[in-house]
Amino acid sequence: MAPITTNYSEIQHDEIEALRSIYMDDFLEEEAKTGAWKKAADRAFQINLRNQTSEEQNIALTLAVSLPPTYPKSLPRLNLRFGHSIRQKVQKQAQDIISSKPKSLLGSEMIFEIATSLQDLLDDNATSLNIVPTLDEERAAREVAARLKAEQDEEERRQQAIKADEEEEQMLLEMVKHRKSRSNRRNSKSINQLDEPVSGEDILGGVTFERPARTRNRNDSGTMTIHTVHQRVQYRQGPVSNVVTVQPWNVDQAVSTHENPPYLVLKECKISSTKRAVQNLESRLEFHTQLKSHQSISQPLTFRIQRDTATEPSSSSDDANWTIIILMELAERRSLRETLEVVDKLDAKLVRAWSIRLIEGLQHYHRHGSAHASLHLGNVLLETGEAERGDRKVTVPKLSDGGYQRDLHLLKKGNTSRYSSIAWTAPEVVNNNSQAEAMPATDIWDFGRCFLQMAFGLSILEHPSPKSLMEELKMSKSLMALLSQIFQNDPKKRPSAWDLLHFEFFRNDDHLLDEDPTFSSISGEAAPSDGKGLQRHHFRRESTAAPQSRYAKEFVEDGRLGRGGFGEVFKARNKVGASILELILPNR
Repeated sequence: MAPITTNYSEIQHDEIEALRSIYMDDFLEEEAKTGAWKKAADRAFQINLRNQTSEEQNIALTLAVSLPPTYPKSLPRLNLRFGHSIRQKVQKQAQDIISSKPKSLLGSEMIFEIATSLQDLLDDNATSLNIVPTLDEERAAREVAARLKAEQDEEERRQQAIKADEEEEQMLLEMVKHRKSRSNRRNSKSINQLDEPVSGEDILGGVTFERPARTRNRNDSGTMTIHTVHQRVQYRQGPVSNVVTVQPWNVDQAVSTHENPPYLVLKECKISSTKRAVQNLESRLEFHTQLKSHQSISQPLTFRIQRDTATEPSSSSDDANWTIIILMELAERRSLRETLEVVDKLDAKLVRAWSIRLIEGLQHYHRHGSAHASLHLGNVLLETGEAERGDRKVTVPKLSDGGYQRDLHLLKKGNTSRYSSIAWTAPEVVNNNSQAEAMPATDIWDFGRCFLQMAFGLSILEHPSPKSLMEELKMSKSLMALLSQIFQNDPKKRPSAWDLLHFEFFRNDDHLLDEDPTFSSISGEAAPSDGKGLQRHHFRRESTAAPQSRYAKEFVEDGRLGRGGFGEVFKARNKVGASILELILPNR
């Protein structure tokens, strides 16, 4: 019996015709090249596979097939040509298919199954193709990316805020722990130190401090350490303390020989109180002398507390007579109250600039767990700043007597009201009769009163209340929005110092009043220096018809810091974010 022979040519013919009918236009038959020793040519063809999920359905890859004469007993020769939209990952997976699939199908027709596997791979990885999106798709993708970026930035800011709060809380806990340990040591070992009379260290009527003070020299950037001061000269008499000017004492030469001695004042307050109350005042003074310095705060340099031994406490009372001595730097340009007594009110731009500095000072107090507790115009001192405006230093306000002045007032005069009108006093202070611990929200109310006095003069206290003043004057919308939040009766509803910096009034150039833009122009001797000085660097720009630059629109100059080879260095404030930058501008 003759052996059965397989007709490979017929098998190949049938499979090719089946593929032709399935893929139609995507099927292309061609003649494969044959070698010199081959008797019959291989059957060869191509199958174009398309991306079925794409609207354009471009050719994704081409499967080139060459069938040997003994196919399907022999493996076909397969080759892939990829379109430009196929990524490397998909190409590798396709090559793996044509390498492994034929071996598992050897002996049967396999081309359709291989093509089907390749088509499934393309469909599954359709999202990996670099398909050119439409304009709407690009816009939608940008919006999604922007939203995700904003959410990510917001999350980062939130995490940073949480981290800052944790660090601040940890710092406060450490400060409380440190103060408690010092208080315990004082109570157990050295509680009688406050009972000691003035020692012989005071030289020629001067005062020697147990904690030396460090301050800057006048007219230069150097610092000096002060142990003793002398040469008292009467400066003023305050409601609870006597203020004298003093000079540092040079122990080696027995005279003051400093080339640039600092301006110093000594505040002396005599009180009659218990030892426990005086120790609480000492802890508060120690906290504020060691508080981190801030450009908007005038801190006490050092202090001394001594008991007057001339009188002994009566048997029926634990009260004794004490002298509180506090050393501070002298404000060269005195207080804001004295300035307003001369100029009546300030220019709107100056009100805005000085208010921002005062708010930053309050924020520094509040971040360290304290409140100013005694904010009024007499405690806002005017000093010479580092920035320059023209040929002179710019004037800057600083908060003074923060934290401890209220305690001195209560120990000296008790609960008497500090203000002539109760309506202008924070409601929580009136309700608690000044006994409760000072609150940061009370500082916000007191700042609002100072703000109105800077803007409209000292006479505003003659109005029945802040609300009546706001109703009488036709204020700008941004100013009204600011004041309506500051003078909330409920302290919990008042904004924080940080929130105040982001109110619209501090980020624009609105006038104080809508009806009369010139109402708040400054008068008196300070007008040429502080009013015009704010616009000195813009005269050349405004005198021509040229449009304003982005710098002129978005930044407000606080003053010049210096000049160098590349130009002038200015301190400028961004109107949008209330941030401070140092900018180098070409010489003008």
